[in-house]
Amino acid sequence: MGIAEAAAWADVIMFTMPDELQAETYKKFVHGNIREGAAIAFAHGLNVHFGLIEPKAGIDVIMMAPKGPGHTVRGEYTKGGGVPCLVAVDNDASGKALEIGLSYCSAIGGGRSGIIETNFREECETDLFR
Repeated sequence: MGIAEAAAWADVIMFTMPDELQAETYKKFVHGNIREGAAIAFAHGLNVHFGLIEPKAGIDVIMMAPKGPGHTVRGEYTKGGGVPCLVAVDNDASGKALEIGLSYCSAIGGGRSGIIETNFREECETDLFR
């Protein structure tokens, strides 16, 4: 399934590609295809925080950011542990955006080591500038 088809089908679309590819991918394949009530999710807040992606009003916009690279997240998970995660909600169209974010963080092992609520600005700026 291509990105546009997946965007029309999915309940949650998680952007884990490099930041520099996300805005064009969203504009080209997701914006016109994502349905109201779905959620778009990010592992880093850069594109939403700096306005490079401006999601539709009728969707949830959430971030689930493990504090480690993917191979570490997977490695800790397979050992029965987890990497701490940050969770943030930028738009809660469904009223369940935080629940979705917390469940995703828990599913990748973050619930075993800690999940901290933040916002897109704090996650992005502390990641880039501290």
